[in-house]
Amino acid sequence: MTEFYQNDFEQIDSDFDDRSAEELYAEFLGKIEKPKDEFIYYYGKYYEVMTQLTCAAKNLLTWLTFHCEVNTGKVLVQSETLKDALAKLGITLGTYYKAMAQLKELGIIKGSKAKFYVNPAFAWKGTADMRNKFIRIYYKF
Repeated sequence: MTEFYQNDFEQIDSDFDDRSAEELYAEFLGKIEKPKDEFIYYYGKYYEVMTQLTCAAKNLLTWLTFHCEVNTGKVLVQSETLKDALAKLGITLGTYYKAMAQLKELGIIKGSKAKFYVNPAFAWKGTADMRNKFIRIYYKF
C-alpha cells in the first residue's frame, strides 16, 4: 500500500515541473467554469433567525433564494413553480403555507399570492451595490 501512494505522489510531483504555485493556481482558475449569475449570499448576522426556522422553512428559503431574480430578490411562485417546489422539497401544500407564514412572520420574505421578495438584508442573489439599494426599498415596502 505504501508503494502505491509513493508512486502516486511521484507522478503528481512530476506533473508540476518547475512551475510556481502562482502559475499552477492561475492555470487551475482558468479551468473553472465562470458562474452565469452572481453568487447567492446569506448574511451571518441573521444566523439566529435561521435557528428559529423549521426544516421546511429553511428548505423553502433556499428554494426561493435560488429561484429569485438576480438583483431584485423577486420570486414568482405560480402554479407550475409551486408544483416544482413541492416536488423538490418533498412537502405538502399545507407545509408550504406554514413555512411561508413563518418566513413572513420573521421578516425574511414579503409579498402575497404569487409574488414574493426575499429580504436583501438576509439573503441576496446579485451585486452588493444593488443589495444596498434594495435594502432601503424592502424596508419601505
